[in-house]
Amino acid sequence: MNKSKKNFRMVFYVSMIFGFLLVSCGTTRGTYSNKMSRIEIGMTKAQVTTIMGNPTDRKVSGNTETWRYWDEWNGSSAYIYFTDGLVSGMDSNN
Repeated sequence: MNKSKKNFRMVFYVSMIFGFLLVSCGTTRGTYSNKMSRIEIGMTKAQVTTIMGNPTDRKVSGNTETWRYWDEWNGSSAYIYFTDGLVSGMDSNN
C-alpha cells in the first residue's frame, strides 16, 4: 500500500473517531432535562420508569422514596420524589 493511501486512511479514521466523540458528547447534555419535562406530579413509578428508565439508585424512608438518575459521563443528575408511590416532586442539575 502506498503512503498516500495510508495517510488518507489515518485521516479518515481519526475524523470518524473525533466526529463520534463530538456527537456523543452533544447528545448526553440535557438528556435528563428533556426527559424530566415529561414527568408530572401524580405519575406512578411504572410511568416514570417508562420515561426515565431504571434509577441509578434509590432511597426509601417510610412512605417517601427518592430516585436518583446520574450520568457519570457529564456529571448531570436528576431526582424524582415519590410519596405513597406517586410523583410528588422532582429536581435536576442540568
